[in-house]
Amino acid sequence: MQKAYEAQKGWRTTPVKDRAAIITKFVQAFVAKKEEIALELTKQMGRSGSLPPSHFGSFSRRLKWNILDLDLSPKPPERSRAPLTGRPT
Repeated sequence: MQKAYEAQKGWRTTPVKDRAAIITKFVQAFVAKKEEIALELTKQMGRSGSLPPSHFGSFSRRLKWNILDLDLSPKPPERSRAPLTGRPT
């Protein structure tokens, strides 16, 4: 958890345009290995069969849509809630 908390500090200062590029690369890498990932997730869930790789199509479409929906303007976002502390409540 500490590593994730530390990584988030850098992520929050990463410009949105750069975040979009990073996430796009992640989606491409994920989709390229969807058969391998489907098999691994199936094993981790304790299932005997395998998740069909088609399950990952909606995942990649949602992420791509969210990336396209990003507001890439330079204005800072409005804060509507307290900042994350990195600690469970």
